[in-house]
Amino acid sequence: METKVTLKKHHPCGSKEFNLIRLGPEVVLRCSGCGAVVRMERKRFEKAVVRKDSAVSIQNSE
Repeated sequence: METKVTLKKHHPCGSKEFNLIRLGPEVVLRCSGCGAVVRMERKRFEKAVVRKDSAVSIQNSE
Protein backbone atom coordinates (compact mmCIF):
# COMPACT_ATOMS: atom_id res chain seq x y z
CA MET A 1 0.00 0.00 0.00
CA GLU A 2 1.39 3.39 -0.99
CA THR A 3 1.18 6.38 1.33
CA LYS A 4 -0.58 9.47 -0.04
CA VAL A 5 1.13 12.80 0.68
CA THR A 6 0.28 16.40 -0.15
CA LEU A 7 3.15 18.77 -0.95
CA LYS A 8 3.35 22.57 -0.67
CA LYS A 9 4.14 23.10 -4.36
CA HIS A 10 2.17 21.53 -7.20
CA HIS A 11 3.48 19.38 -10.02
CA PRO A 12 3.40 20.93 -13.54
CA CYS A 13 0.21 18.94 -14.22
CA GLY A 14 -1.52 20.85 -11.38
CA SER A 15 -1.74 18.10 -8.76
CA LYS A 16 -0.36 18.53 -5.22
CA GLU A 17 -1.07 14.91 -4.23
CA PHE A 18 1.55 12.19 -4.61
CA ASN A 19 1.93 8.51 -3.71
CA LEU A 20 5.04 7.71 -1.70
CA ILE A 21 6.76 4.77 -3.39
CA ARG A 22 10.08 4.61 -1.54
CA LEU A 23 11.40 6.35 1.56
CA GLY A 24 15.14 6.42 2.18
CA PRO A 25 17.93 8.98 1.76
CA GLU A 26 16.23 9.68 -1.58
CA VAL A 27 12.43 9.77 -1.71
CA VAL A 28 10.52 8.48 -4.74
CA LEU A 29 7.00 9.81 -5.38
CA ARG A 30 4.40 9.18 -8.09
CA CYS A 31 2.15 12.09 -9.08
CA SER A 32 -1.53 11.29 -8.54
CA GLY A 33 -2.50 13.51 -11.48
CA CYS A 34 -0.33 12.32 -14.34
CA GLY A 35 1.61 9.33 -12.93
CA ALA A 36 5.07 10.87 -13.36
CA VAL A 37 7.81 9.65 -11.02
CA VAL A 38 9.53 12.35 -8.95
CA ARG A 39 12.73 11.87 -6.93
CA MET A 40 14.02 14.23 -4.23
CA GLU A 41 16.31 14.28 -1.22
CA ARG A 42 14.71 13.30 2.07
CA LYS A 43 15.44 16.67 3.77
CA ARG A 44 13.75 18.54 0.93
CA PHE A 45 10.80 16.12 1.08
CA GLU A 46 10.34 16.58 4.85
CA LYS A 47 10.16 20.37 4.37
CA ALA A 48 7.73 20.08 1.43
CA VAL A 49 5.13 17.76 3.04
CA VAL A 50 1.91 19.42 4.16
CA ARG A 51 -0.11 16.29 4.96
CA LYS A 52 0.31 12.53 4.88
CA ASP A 53 -2.52 9.99 4.83
CA SER A 54 -0.93 6.97 6.50
CA ALA A 55 0.73 5.83 9.72
CA VAL A 56 4.20 5.76 8.10
CA SER A 57 6.56 8.12 9.89
CA ILE A 58 8.62 10.41 7.67
CA GLN A 59 10.83 11.74 10.47
CA ASN A 60 14.15 10.18 11.42
CA SER A 61 13.83 7.90 14.43
CA GLU A 62 16.94 8.69 16.48
